[in-house]
Amino acid sequence: MTSLKTNTVPESDKIQYQCPTGVLGSNRPYIKEKDHTHVLNHKYVGGTDSLYYAYVQSPLCDWIVSKLPSNLAPNTITLIGFAFNVLTQLVMIYKYGDSTEGPLDSWFCVFACISFFCYCVLDNCDGKQARRTGSGSPMGMLFDHGLDACTAVMQNIQIQRMMQVGSGW
Repeated sequence: MTSLKTNTVPESDKIQYQCPTGVLGSNRPYIKEKDHTHVLNHKYVGGTDSLYYAYVQSPLCDWIVSKLPSNLAPNTITLIGFAFNVLTQLVMIYKYGDSTEGPLDSWFCVFACISFFCYCVLDNCDGKQARRTGSGSPMGMLFDHGLDACTAVMQNIQIQRMMQVGSGW
């Protein structure tokens, strides 16, 4: 197996960079050969220009993380935050069905808002906890971003329900 320090990818690994042939009729690589090392050496650097994040959310998350035990895994924080979204989705389906039309109780909208706020705070805390404990990993980042993607779908459904989009859109 080739060391990560080299600029070449072994022939046996090149298949993972290929598009499947068939519907698109292409077998061109996703990533050009000269760019493989850039993928292997990628380091995520997040950033934001939001005043809310800079003056409210980030200091709040810093304070919360300072109170957390250092042996608490960042992925646990991620999962707890995601559970808020799942709970909101399950309550919505149980109480109002799977349609995106019809009236909602105001308590549900407040509950969904609080749940989303908790998710956002915990989603931010998990990264801060990972940096604090030095336990960040590409797998943890993938887990976090995967649950963020699932959250986007659930939030979309919840907002459609709150706006009573209906099934004819």
